[in-house]
Amino acid sequence: MKPIDQAIYEKVTRRKNQLMVLAPDQLRLLPEYSPEEFTACGKKQGLGIWHHKAPLHEDIFVVQCKRYILFGYGHMFAEGFVLDSSNNIREAEEDLLWDYR
Repeated sequence: MKPIDQAIYEKVTRRKNQLMVLAPDQLRLLPEYSPEEFTACGKKQGLGIWHHKAPLHEDIFVVQCKRYILFGYGHMFAEGFVLDSSNNIREAEEDLLWDYR
């Protein structure tokens, strides 16, 4: 993995972990999309936090970043978790993350 990809992956994972420790009420108040910026290896990157309300009263949270390479091509990084109706948090299953990768 290239150093910039490693830095982006670590940022996405770190931001997801920061969100996972928030109180359920705080998480549920997050908007559908929140953009953030950060720098990886001297290059500005855009990071997005997605909040999707799913069936069965579950909330899906995904931290996503695309590193653009050329002509729209790039590498997509996405990590997420699910908050269920009982306020339990679990890692998002791969099929839930597919639309974000």
